[in-house]
Amino acid sequence: MLFREVKRALAHLYDPVYLRRSALARMLRSDSQLTSAQKVTFLRQMLIEAIEQLAPGENVPLRSPKRRSYLALRARYMEQRPIGEIARDLGISERQLRRELRAGLEAVTGIVSDTLREHCGESDGILEGVMQEIESLDTTEELVNLSVEVRNVQSLVSSLAQEKGVEIQDGMIPESAIVRANRILLRQALLTLYTWVIQSFPESVLRVHLDGSEANVLTLRLSCSSKFPLPRIASPIPTELLKVLYADFEIQDVSRGKIFQLTFPCVPLRPVLLVDDNPSLHRLFKRYLMGLPYRLISAYDAKSGLKFAQMYRPDVIIMDIMMPHQDGWELWALLREDENTEDIPVVICSVLEQEALARSLAAAGYIKKPVTQASLLAVFRSLGLANF
Repeated sequence: MLFREVKRALAHLYDPVYLRRSALARMLRSDSQLTSAQKVTFLRQMLIEAIEQLAPGENVPLRSPKRRSYLALRARYMEQRPIGEIARDLGISERQLRRELRAGLEAVTGIVSDTLREHCGESDGILEGVMQEIESLDTTEELVNLSVEVRNVQSLVSSLAQEKGVEIQDGMIPESAIVRANRILLRQALLTLYTWVIQSFPESVLRVHLDGSEANVLTLRLSCSSKFPLPRIASPIPTELLKVLYADFEIQDVSRGKIFQLTFPCVPLRPVLLVDDNPSLHRLFKRYLMGLPYRLISAYDAKSGLKFAQMYRPDVIIMDIMMPHQDGWELWALLREDENTEDIPVVICSVLEQEALARSLAAAGYIKKPVTQASLLAVFRSLGLANF
């Protein structure tokens, strides 16, 4: 696990965004005074110094394996040069170069492990034990509806909360809040947080709020209040799960309580405008898109369809033809006359056989009713709106 994270970090050595979100950054002490930018600088310097510690002495021959491994590491990661070019310069095959890099990375990982242990002050058993457990799992990431997992975890811990006299109250939790993560690891992180808070603060009220108002992140806030004085907490939850999920955790002191805040990078929801006078179709689309990175905007007539298109600038408009007052073709003309909506892809969704007409008018797609989830997602893929 650590070897893999060191290799990834070296491959992104000059990418501050990656380093800031990397698992190595999460291994730094949570109570250190380093800012995010300082953590990036610390990690980059740590990795460079780990490579430099492998530099052989001047008396080591130029063609020795030690010197060759060191030069390969410098060229590949510090200079970011391609494999083929490095192999030619060193006079070895690409296969041999990869073996040299593997041996060098193993040595670098050992140095990084020692450095992190000094910085983190964690025992070998805690650091390596949890990471081995995680490594033994299939850590494949997928799209996960954080709202659903939060509710499932709350149901699971409800007996423990009742035993400890903790009342869990839902604040604002949307139906869909999508993150890209391993669902099992995400569940364990949430369970760790909930059980820790419940056991640490008995006889309290825990109000849960899931906020997606900030760009590119989802924030889960557990606000804890109690009629008894709340104990002071020296540090957040010491779990490697938060690190591999790229989650940030902090505790805020507020009047007569504390806020436990868990922040995840989220998958932005693509706005999809459905214009159709049939409420059942809106309910069907809502079910089809649940758990996927889309936000359904519903309009039930052409007038509101034009208004919402101008207001929300959706990634795609899906519209029926037969609607009261104005039909779909009239709405089509209005959309194309407005410079704010003229470039939004429009997909015709109708029970009528009018695909040829839709294509002649340069519609972005056509869906025949009754609509299946497969046909809906196929149109999204054809428009490049399903890259998840």
